[in-house]
Amino acid sequence: MEQRRGCEGVPQHVRMAMLDLFLNLLVAFRDNDHTERLCRQPRRSASVMSSCRFSSIRQALFAGNDLADTVEVRTSASTSDDKTLKITSCGWAWHRGCQKRHYFLKEADEIMPYCLYAPKAYDGKRGFPLIVALHGNGGTEDTMLPSSNSLMAKLAEQFGYIVASPKGYRPDGGYGGKTEDSWDPLHARASRFSEMDVMSVLRLVREEYRIDDNRIYLMGHSGGGGGTWRLGAKYPDIWAALGPISSAAGGFSPDSLERMRQIPVVVCHGDADSVAPVSASRTLVARMKELGMTHEYYELPGVTHAAVIPSLPHVFEFFNRHRRVATQGKEPQR
Repeated sequence: MEQRRGCEGVPQHVRMAMLDLFLNLLVAFRDNDHTERLCRQPRRSASVMSSCRFSSIRQALFAGNDLADTVEVRTSASTSDDKTLKITSCGWAWHRGCQKRHYFLKEADEIMPYCLYAPKAYDGKRGFPLIVALHGNGGTEDTMLPSSNSLMAKLAEQFGYIVASPKGYRPDGGYGGKTEDSWDPLHARASRFSEMDVMSVLRLVREEYRIDDNRIYLMGHSGGGGGTWRLGAKYPDIWAALGPISSAAGGFSPDSLERMRQIPVVVCHGDADSVAPVSASRTLVARMKELGMTHEYYELPGVTHAAVIPSLPHVFEFFNRHRRVATQGKEPQR
C-alpha cells in the first residue's frame, strides 16, 4: 500500500470542507448505484453500508501523519450486486486525543456521530479501560466530552481511560426508556435506536481499540443517568461498574437492581437538584443497601442538577478500584 503525507499544511477549514464533501458522497453512493437516479428516486432501504470507517477519514484530514490506511464502503442494492469503494488515506490505526467520529446505523438508515477520547499512553499493546458516557436530555455526543481541555478528557488522560460518548440517536432518545409502540410510535422508535446507538458505538470502539473486557464502565448525567441504570440492568455481563449522576431514573424500578446486583455502582446527586429530585437516588441507594450491593453514594451539598463537574473525580476514582465480576462463568457480551 502506498504511503504518503496527504494533508500536512492544509488549512483546517479546507479539511472540514473535504470531510463534508466526502460524507455527502458516501451517502449518495449508499443511496443509489447509478448517479443519474439520484434526483428522481427515493432512498432504497435495501441499499445499506455494511462497513464504513469514517474515523479513518477524520484521521486523514486532521492527524497529518504519514501512515496509510484504507477505508472500505460496501453497499448492496440487491443480493447479487455488491459494490466496494476503497479510498486510501493518511491516518493511523489508533488515533489519540479528542475525536469526532461517524458511523452508519443501518437499523435507523442514518449516519450517527460520536465523540471519543484516547489517552496518549495508548499503544495497542495492552487492553485499556473504557468508559461509555451518556449525555442528558437535550444534549449531544459532545456534551460529556466537549474538548481535550474538558475535565472528562483531563481525567481520562490522568487515569489512562478511553472514553466514548454516543449521541443516543436523538438528544431526547432516552436510551431504551420507553420502547412500546402503544405509548408513542415515534418516541418508541427513537428510544429503540437510542439504545442501539450506544451499543453500536461500544462495539465499534472495542473493534478498533484494544479494550480490557473486564474494565468497561457506563456512566451518564440526568437522562443519561437513567440510561445508565437501564442499560446496566439490561446488559449486566458487560459492565465493570456504573456511575449515574443527577439521575432522572424515571421508569427504572428498584426491583430491577436484582439483575445487576454484582455490579458496583457510584451514585452522585446534588441535594439542591430541582430537575431530578434527589429522592430518586436515595430510594435506589436504599435498595442497594438491602441487596448488599457494592456502592458509594455522594450527596453533594448545595449542588443543583449541573453536578457533572463535582462528580467526575468520584466516578473515575471509583471505577479505578473495580473490575468486572464474572457471573456463573459468563464472558462479557460483545
